[in-house]
Amino acid sequence: MATALSNLGIVAKIRGELNKAEDYHRQSLAINKELGHKEGIANQLGNLGIIAEIRGDLDQAETYQQQAIAIAKELGHKETMASILGNLGVLAQIRGYLGKAEEYYRQSLTINEELGHKENTARNLGNLGKIAQSRGDLDKAEKHYQQSLAIDEELAHKEGMAIQLGNLGLIAQTRGDLDQAEAYQRQALAIAKELDRKEGMASGLSNLGNIATTRGNLDKAEEYYRQSLAIGEELGYKENMAIQLGNLGLIAQVRGDLGKAEDYYQRALAIYEELVHKVGMASVFGKLGVIAEIAGDLATSESYFRQALELFQVVSAKPQVEQARRSLQRVREKLGR
Repeated sequence: MATALSNLGIVAKIRGELNKAEDYHRQSLAINKELGHKEGIANQLGNLGIIAEIRGDLDQAETYQQQAIAIAKELGHKETMASILGNLGVLAQIRGYLGKAEEYYRQSLTINEELGHKENTARNLGNLGKIAQSRGDLDKAEKHYQQSLAIDEELAHKEGMAIQLGNLGLIAQTRGDLDQAEAYQRQALAIAKELDRKEGMASGLSNLGNIATTRGNLDKAEEYYRQSLAIGEELGYKENMAIQLGNLGLIAQVRGDLGKAEDYYQRALAIYEELVHKVGMASVFGKLGVIAEIAGDLATSESYFRQALELFQVVSAKPQVEQARRSLQRVREKLGR
C-alpha cells in the first residue's frame, strides 16, 4: 500500500499536480512510520523534499533531504543514499554552491555506477553537465549530456531523454547553432507533452522563447514565455516563474519600454531572493544595471553591477564574472573613477 501510494505521488508530480503528489507521499510516509519501515520513511522524506524544492521552499526541502540521508546512512542503504545525495546536489546548485553540488553529484554517481543503477547514473551525468555549463565548459557539458542521453535511450526512459535533449539544445544555442538548438528543444517539448510532464513543458517553451528572442522574433518569444509562466504559476514552480519574468523583462527592454522591463526584473529578483538563488539574483542585478545605465543613473548602475559581480564570484561562474567585471569597469569609467 505504501509503495503504491508513493508511485501515485511520483506520477502526480510528473504531471505537475504537486498538492496531490504531496498528499500521496504523506500517506505513504505515515504507513511506513506505522510499520517502522525506515527505508520507506527515507524515500518518502526524499520525495517530499523534491516537492518542497519545486515550490521554492529550499530550507524545508533540505530539512527533508537531510533527515532522509541520515536514515539511509544508518541503514547502510546505498541506493537511497545515492538518490538523496543527488537531491542535495540539486539544492546546492540552485543556491549557487557549484562546488558543493558537484561533490554531491559525484558521490551519487559513484554509488549508482557501483550498483549498476543506470537511470540514476544518467541523471547524475546530466547534473554534472549543468555544473560544467554553468562554469562555461561547453565541451565537458555536452559530453556529460550525450552520455546521459545514450543511457536514457538505452532504457527508453523518455523523461530523461527530454531533459537531456533540452540541455543539448542549450549548448547548441550558446554556440550559435539556432537550427540545431530548435530541433533539440522541439524534440524535448514533444516528449514532455506526450508524458503530460508540465515542468518539462514549461522548460521547453522557455527555451524555444529564448531561440525566438535570439532570432529577433519578439512576438513569438513573448508568446512562449507567457505560456511557460502560466504553467509555472499553475505548479507554484517559483524558479520557472522568476526565469520567465526575467525573459519578459528582456523583451520589454529590447522594445524600449524600460519601465516595464524594470518592473519584470524586480519581480524576478524578489522571487530569486526568496529562494536564495544566487545565480538568478546575480543575473537580474546585471540586467537592472544595464537598465540604470541606459537611463543615465550611473551610481545605481554601478551598485547593481557590483552586486552581480560579487554573487557571480561566490558561485565561481567564470564567464559571468568577466562580463560583470567589464560592465562595472565601463560604468566606473563613465563616472570618472
